[in-house]
Amino acid sequence: MASCETSEPVTMTFKWNKYEFQLNVTKDTDLFTVKGLLFSRTNVPPSRQKLIGLGPGKAPADETLVGMLPTIESNQKFMMVGSAEVLEEPAPEDMREVAVDFDDVEYHPADELRKRAENRDKVQKRVQSVEIRVMNP
Repeated sequence: MASCETSEPVTMTFKWNKYEFQLNVTKDTDLFTVKGLLFSRTNVPPSRQKLIGLGPGKAPADETLVGMLPTIESNQKFMMVGSAEVLEEPAPEDMREVAVDFDDVEYHPADELRKRAENRDKVQKRVQSVEIRVMNP
């Protein structure tokens, strides 16, 4: 593993959703802080982030220092996988409550159609011409 000098700056390049991000951190920065920086740029919460390419095998823990990563010296690009959090838009303050007053209305548009003689004749003609087959007596 690499030696960890605390004051040495490191540029990390992450790729996420076709975008590349460069983070300037020091070797004594832990991965949880790196995830926080990525959250500020991508809106992907740290709990949803998966960092790929930081080392062989299993992903390192959040407490791992950047200087302790085996691939940090080779200026390798890393990849982040995760979906961004959708921010809810605040409701407008002047939003008024809408009263539902349709229950009081006694008029229904279909009432006029039922009353027309031509429509009643069409329905009566259809009722007489349709054959009803009983499938399971």
